[in-house]
Amino acid sequence: MTRRPLHRDAVAALAIWCFSLQGLCLSALLTALKYRADTLCDEDLFAACPLAATSSCATVLGDSWATVLGAPLTVHSSAFYLVTLVLALLTVCGAQTRNFTRPVLLLLAYAGFAVALVLAARAALVLGALCPYCLFLDIVQLGILVAARLMNPDGLRGAWLLLRRSPRLLAGAGVTVLALVTVASVQRTLLRRAALTTLQRDLSPCEVRLSQVPESPLTLRADSDDSAPPRLIAAVFLDLACPHCRDEFEFWPRFQATAPWPIEVRLYHFPATSCDLEALSAGAPDLSPQRSCDAARALHCMIELGDPNRAMAMTEALFAAQDRPAPHFSASHLAAVAREFGVDADPARPADQDPLFGCMVDPATTDALVRDMRFAQHVAELDRPPGALLIPLQRGQPFGRAQQVRGHKPQATLEAWISALLADLPEPP
Repeated sequence: MTRRPLHRDAVAALAIWCFSLQGLCLSALLTALKYRADTLCDEDLFAACPLAATSSCATVLGDSWATVLGAPLTVHSSAFYLVTLVLALLTVCGAQTRNFTRPVLLLLAYAGFAVALVLAARAALVLGALCPYCLFLDIVQLGILVAARLMNPDGLRGAWLLLRRSPRLLAGAGVTVLALVTVASVQRTLLRRAALTTLQRDLSPCEVRLSQVPESPLTLRADSDDSAPPRLIAAVFLDLACPHCRDEFEFWPRFQATAPWPIEVRLYHFPATSCDLEALSAGAPDLSPQRSCDAARALHCMIELGDPNRAMAMTEALFAAQDRPAPHFSASHLAAVAREFGVDADPARPADQDPLFGCMVDPATTDALVRDMRFAQHVAELDRPPGALLIPLQRGQPFGRAQQVRGHKPQATLEAWISALLADLPEPP
């Protein structure tokens, strides 16, 4: 193989080392924040919807593509940057080592940049959200690619030919991939063990004193006979414009059906991305981009004017509006959804002559939303959706303290918290 001067490779290796170190640190930070959001009841940085939502790491890092093989994508990116960091250090250890690390670094750089491009395109075009942390990692990936290309004047084709012609280099590349997989697996195992340890800690920082638990027309009764009343009420607070809330709405019926305890699920309006409690109390109109406050009003009125037995189907239809361009809940779209459920609605009519829109501006509707939002903010102590209170019951009545849940949590986390709550209660006679 042709010998090359060290200085060019050393400069490129230093650049790769610096970029990899930044990527490793940021990936580790994001992994820690995601772990806290999944396991701590009062942490919701990446498990809730932002209050102003065009730039949203919660949306991007909560996407299904952000989890690979049961672990956050940042676990795998940490392994990637650790491997490129080590290879960059090995580049300056000698000519033979450089002949191996140069092509391997270029192949890894191209693979990483391709993944970054796909994820960035999905975030921008599908999710409609931009995460500054992810953008920074994209820049890091581009820097690694430029530096690796500087090491390899013959480009990707030349690097691939070098590996194919040398069985030793090809074996070394295989070892590198194995090291990447191993580092990711170790991190995934450590993360799971840490989560199990966290779930066994004292729950007192996330408990709130019980107050009045209002009735809700959006209630899923416990599937049990009369001799086994519910052991727990899950009071769930949702915003119809919030993607995480849509996940919660789909999750809780599944969880209720498989839970070992009879659970009653009550859904409450918490349109925090669109409603200010004081403005709502004063009857101010919803002028926000998403109009989720109007959606909450419309849902309340559709249940009042239509068939209450179809309340969950109405909610599902409104959540489906998230697939439409903003504003999700324009007057014409709300009217179209209402008509699907037999509620007369026409935005062209004056509000006082239209059943749906007349109900939406009725003070009684405002009072119902104010009640739900006060319950979310003053009792559950939430500041943004989604969230929940896990309320233990004794003889059908709230008992003791409720477990606060901020943001969307994995099923195992909820099961551990509910078990701990119910373990302290005497069995019903």
